[in-house]
Amino acid sequence: MRAAIVAIVKSEAPYLLEWVAFHRVVGIRTFLVANNGGDDGTSELLELMARAGYVFHFDFVGRSGVQREAYDTVIPHVKNFAELAVIIDADEFIRPLGARRVDTALSGMFADPSVSAVGINWAIYGSSGRIKSGRDLVTKRFSARAEQDFHVNRHVKTAIRVDRFVSCENSHFMRTSGGRYVHTNGEDVEWHPKHGVGVASRCHWQGVRLDHFVVKSLEEFNSIKLPRGDVGLPPDDPRFLRTSRFFPMHDRNEVHDPMPSWLIWMTRLEIARMRSRLFRKKHGLFTK
Repeated sequence: MRAAIVAIVKSEAPYLLEWVAFHRVVGIRTFLVANNGGDDGTSELLELMARAGYVFHFDFVGRSGVQREAYDTVIPHVKNFAELAVIIDADEFIRPLGARRVDTALSGMFADPSVSAVGINWAIYGSSGRIKSGRDLVTKRFSARAEQDFHVNRHVKTAIRVDRFVSCENSHFMRTSGGRYVHTNGEDVEWHPKHGVGVASRCHWQGVRLDHFVVKSLEEFNSIKLPRGDVGLPPDDPRFLRTSRFFPMHDRNEVHDPMPSWLIWMTRLEIARMRSRLFRKKHGLFTK
């Protein structure tokens, strides 16, 4: 089954090329991006990437608290390109476990027609002790994560059959017209009794998982993530800005678990190809 990624982004210019290149390498070639703007060139980069055929983008610039609206608007468009929509953020990378292709793994999970949605659990990655950002890939710089049973890993992001999508309940849970919501191992998801839909009672990593580089380095956290706020909330919401507790809570580095070297190498190669195409497109060097 064909899969497309849906995301909303704000102030993600330093990371977009790697994020798209990585997912192209693991078999996903269609990206529908809601652009929430930022002053770092995100809008200009998305426009160039759209002209080069790498993304389709939708304008949500200058608007706050529009994450659910963006998903409700964008996800139905996936039906023009794919059967499955995978709703993630630009700091989340769908890591194949075992096989090399995410689209193949997802196809297997949806082989049962009763399955309408799959919840993909997080693997929270910390700063790996980095204070400064550095210049290398995100997936290379940060190689240490939390234990699987870390409670934040119980959050899921959703892959869904587009023809059964009804609405976005929150960024982690999509309402469907029926069918089963399962883990990546095929078991029905049991939602957390306290936190509700979007947070599972258990964390499962099978076939794929979602490596979540949530804080990156301390410098990046302070200069990018803190000022950006939560795109799912209006600025007057007290939860909009991260508190001082957010970084130490998520800076978990107990397990050394780097991205596979073949995947890093292939991502670098794909970035080089993309940059070449973007350069030619920007300067009008295409012949067709």
